[in-house]
Amino acid sequence: MRWDRTNRPLWLRCIVGVLVAVLAAAIRLEFLEVLELRAAFVTFYPAVAVAALYGGFVAGLLATVVSAAFAAYFWMEPIGQFAITNLADLISMVIFFVGGAMISYLAEAMYSAQARAHIAEEQSRLAAEREKAAVDLQQSESKYRELVQNANSAIIRWKRDGTLTFFNEYAQKFFGYSAEEVIGKSVNILMPEEESTGGDLSDLVQNIVDHPEMYANNINENVLRDGNRVWMTWTNKPVFDQDGQVLEILAIGSDITESKRAEQALLKSEKQLEILASELLNSQEAERRRISIGLHDELGQALMHLKFKAASFIKKYQNIPIPSTDAGDGLLSSVDEIIEYVRRLSRELSPSVLEEIGLTSSIEYLVEQFCDHYNMRCNSIKLDQIDHVFPFETQLNIFRIFQECLANAARHAQAATLSVTVKKQADHVLFRVHDDGKGFDVKQRPPFDGGQRGIGISAMQQRVQMVGGSFEIWSAEGMGTRVSFSVPVTEGV
Repeated sequence: MRWDRTNRPLWLRCIVGVLVAVLAAAIRLEFLEVLELRAAFVTFYPAVAVAALYGGFVAGLLATVVSAAFAAYFWMEPIGQFAITNLADLISMVIFFVGGAMISYLAEAMYSAQARAHIAEEQSRLAAEREKAAVDLQQSESKYRELVQNANSAIIRWKRDGTLTFFNEYAQKFFGYSAEEVIGKSVNILMPEEESTGGDLSDLVQNIVDHPEMYANNINENVLRDGNRVWMTWTNKPVFDQDGQVLEILAIGSDITESKRAEQALLKSEKQLEILASELLNSQEAERRRISIGLHDELGQALMHLKFKAASFIKKYQNIPIPSTDAGDGLLSSVDEIIEYVRRLSRELSPSVLEEIGLTSSIEYLVEQFCDHYNMRCNSIKLDQIDHVFPFETQLNIFRIFQECLANAARHAQAATLSVTVKKQADHVLFRVHDDGKGFDVKQRPPFDGGQRGIGISAMQQRVQMVGGSFEIWSAEGMGTRVSFSVPVTEGV
């Protein structure tokens, strides 16, 4: 291993050259007095060699000069002067200077040769490493190319302006274009301006470049060479330049056409089911109204006629002794009960109270009637005024939801108390019915009890959807049930 002098400053090398010369003189004065004036340079040759090895040619030459000065002053006549009178001493001085210069030059040459050898060795090592890295890179690129080309996904690259730069084999087979046909063209040839669902794709490429984090995963419709459309899910990976700007987009796409069509078919089926359910509820409401009118007009009149007949009969024969004197009064009382029952049934089938007293009072009246009929206690009724907030159809749906909530609380939950809240917000109205019934575990089992309860909840959910609202039900065993739903306020009502 060579000594590295590249980081040693010149002043340090010069100081070392002087110090080793001083050290050589001190050694000769202290330990070699027996030599007297003979061999004046015996300790200075090693000093020059050490200085040259440490500091190169300059340090060795400086050590030679300082050593010659010491030798002339201490060990050459006249002693104590820098004058040389003896020819032999003068020749020795010249030989020392030449020898010191040669030692310094050889040390410098040795270092230079060693440095060149080290540089050549480093260059050879770096060249071998570069060659190995090139081979590894070629193998890696070959494996990557093989992986990309044989991948079961469309892999494409395009510049920030949309120009395609890569199009793997799967993409070629899938889209129907060869790489030569699409490389250099815009990626927009692979997508329509507008999706079949109405989505606008005209700015999609620019949006991906401008906001790659928002389009890391994207689903959009693409178009094949033959004009057929397919749905694909894309994973978009931006490639940045040294300034952090998007240079390219690496996109990996998979065909999800079948699953997307199945999803669309399911959504269509669900929409048709909602329409059918809405029509069914509307037909049910119309039939209820027809039956209600029939009960009120025809059966109600018939019962009133029966009551008048019975009253007339009792009055005509009231003086004739019969076994039971209370039979007539009992008959009239039964007829009155039947008449009241028919009226209540008619109101439940078609709530005319909505038109007579408004939605707010109708809800209050409905709650009071249910509490009286089922012997329940109403802890609180907090109702904001909402009579002119909704159209009549929406009011009717809200009223029906309350009927179902109260029926569930009385018949299925076996509740003893309940509370009702209607709170008007800026853009919607919140409705809540809370009972203290037996409740049920919503997560563990469906909200059914003999089938009718589940149907009732489904009907409530359907009615809330019909008016564009949201529905929520909370319940726990032994802790009652809370039904909440909100309905958006209708403008201009």
